Amino acid sequence: FYPDYIKKINNIGHGQQLREYLKDKINIIYPYEELLNEKKNELIYWKTDTHWNEYGAFIGYTTLVEKIMVDFPEIKFQKEDDYIKLKTPYLDGDSLKMLGTDSKKYQNDRYYRLIPKNEHSFSVIRIDNNYQKITLDREYDFSSSSITRRNLLVTSSSKPLKVLILRDSFSISMIKYMSETFGNVEYVNEKNFNNLQDKIISEKPDIVIHEIVERYTGTLKTEVPKLKEVN
Repeated sequence: FYPDYIKKINNIGHGQQLREYLKDKINIIYPYEELLNEKKNELIYWKTDTHWNEYGAFIGYTTLVEKIMVDFPEIKFQKEDDYIKLKTPYLDGDSLKMLGTDSKKYQNDRYYRLIPKNEHSFSVIRIDNNYQKITLDREYDFSSSSITRRNLLVTSSSKPLKVLILRDSFSISMIKYMSETFGNVEYVNEKNFNNLQDKIISEKPDIVIHEIVERYTGTLKTEVPKLKEVN
């Protein structure tokens, strides 16, 4: 939805280049084809923002968890049938500010919000270093909440596995899906894997996910993981 005068400089983006380079080295999940396929049916990104919307994030979540289930088949991932799909407007967004666009142009657009049919099974236990259990209602909107850009510890007593997620803002719309899937999920605003190695070694999460949006992939060149040996 960019204006016509904005041209791509390359037909293959950084994300696709990175996937090709790493495909035989580590597990990399880049739901490019899945998103393009679903784009034929619904809006998966906000027209006024560089981020995917709740439905686009659900496509990304599904692609990620299906890959994880190869090693952890006990996972029960969320399906579309677990949610009520409501179409709502969205007249905010970072690209409005960057491109100087009038939001009224998009006031008739509607995007899917996914509201769980049942109550959430998880609670937010810690925000940054402050322990405060917060039980969220079904219509809680993570994408509009100030807590989502901070470090969160989310737990669910009825779900298995401990997960650590290094993240940026693209994880925000995935929080409710990921938190519904695993027993303990810690979301850390951090792009440099090296800064969390001691934490990983001491806390021993079952799964470590490094979520990074394409425009930040350049940081990986200067923050190459320097893996520590563990006895």
